[in-house]
Amino acid sequence: MSWAWAWRLLLVATIAHVATACDRVPAAGEDGGSELRLAIENASGEGLRCVVVLAHFVTRDLPAIAVGTRLEIAFERGADGSLAYISSGGRAMLVENLLCGADSRWTATARDLPLLALRSGGIRQHRFRCTPAGATLACAP
Repeated sequence: MSWAWAWRLLLVATIAHVATACDRVPAAGEDGGSELRLAIENASGEGLRCVVVLAHFVTRDLPAIAVGTRLEIAFERGADGSLAYISSGGRAMLVENLLCGADSRWTATARDLPLLALRSGGIRQHRFRCTPAGATLACAP
């Protein structure tokens, strides 16, 4: 085996190890981890689309939220304040952001939902209510 191949194998093994370590999220009850629920209520007058931005630049589209309804999402919170989204395949991935916007005008209206309250406290439930704010959208507790 040439040195170039040996270096490539070492690089791939290192990246795989680091990525797996970064994805490790404490389960509920483990190291102070806990489950929490987030509700997003749609009072905007049009359909909402939300996207969870996960570690490693992965995104997950959430189910559309019709006018007058709400979507509930479960997260795991680690003792260090990390949030994890459990995918349909059962894999926990760390949450970077949560974006919501009007489905028909996504690029113009998508906004970051502030997750600090979920990351930092002992709360087990949180709610955002999304309403029109001029040509854009406002989602507040």
